[in-house]
Amino acid sequence: MKFIGESAVDDGGPRREYFKLLLHCIATKSGLFQGWPGHVMPVHNLEALASNRFFLAGKMIATCLVQGGQPPVFFSAPVADYLVFKTVRSEACLDDIHDYEVRLSLEKVMWRVYTHVHTHTHTDDTLTIIIMIVCNIIILQFTFLIFMVPLD
Repeated sequence: MKFIGESAVDDGGPRREYFKLLLHCIATKSGLFQGWPGHVMPVHNLEALASNRFFLAGKMIATCLVQGGQPPVFFSAPVADYLVFKTVRSEACLDDIHDYEVRLSLEKVMWRVYTHVHTHTHTDDTLTIIIMIVCNIIILQFTFLIFMVPLD
């Protein structure tokens, strides 16, 4: 492999660089994903799904892995879980929510729950249970919206 304008013998370095750039483009420029590094989620795009663009991105990622490239560490924990285990084992966090308005709304709900619990006589166990319920609602939302199409 040779990059235009660069002379290098392919002892693996140029190939790794190519796959690093490819993964970066898949995560940031393909239009299939959105979010910040470590919190990248697939977008809800039925046209991309129907035209097999997600499948093609998966093939490119698999090729990177088979050829010794770096793994796609940009995915959020729930997405990585779903891709590897076909189930969501990790909890989503607010940083996984790319939509500013949705994230702001959830932050407001969590703040109101927090202030309500601390202004009333509750135990720490009650606060933990309420926060877990809110987090589970977030996880259910992502599971429904993003993982609507099961992996075969």
